[in-house]
Amino acid sequence: MLKEKLEALVNEAIADAVDHFLVEVKILPNKKVQVFVDADNGIKIERCVKISRFVEKVLDEEKWLGEDYTLEVSSPGMDSPLKVFRQYKRRIGREIEVLLTTGVRHEGILKAANEEKLTVEQTIKISKKELVTETFEFPFADIKHTKLILNF
Repeated sequence: MLKEKLEALVNEAIADAVDHFLVEVKILPNKKVQVFVDADNGIKIERCVKISRFVEKVLDEEKWLGEDYTLEVSSPGMDSPLKVFRQYKRRIGREIEVLLTTGVRHEGILKAANEEKLTVEQTIKISKKELVTETFEFPFADIKHTKLILNF
């Protein structure tokens, strides 16, 4: 119930920016709340501060968590698993790792994503000189998590 109320509150805070979206709300022990928001072109820290102030004002007035709580509002971070469809759309063309519910891992380039599945292009080394590129489709129902592969 509290999580849903917080999600609705965050959605209200970002309603004026159609490119912004809620990724996740976590309620942790000791009244710590983490809110992860993103935008189709990346979210700025100033926007996270604005969202935090909006949520904090309501929490202070309504006392949903009492007097003492911790609120953190941020982007999910590059190393966090992708959680919502809009995160996938934003990362088309990027290298990802997909962990299936069966435990099998796939790495490749995210080529497409829709509400039901994602498409990954994977280059497989057949021999020292031969590479084969294959395309795989993974229904979201079969995915445990997906992460970006960060190459520096």
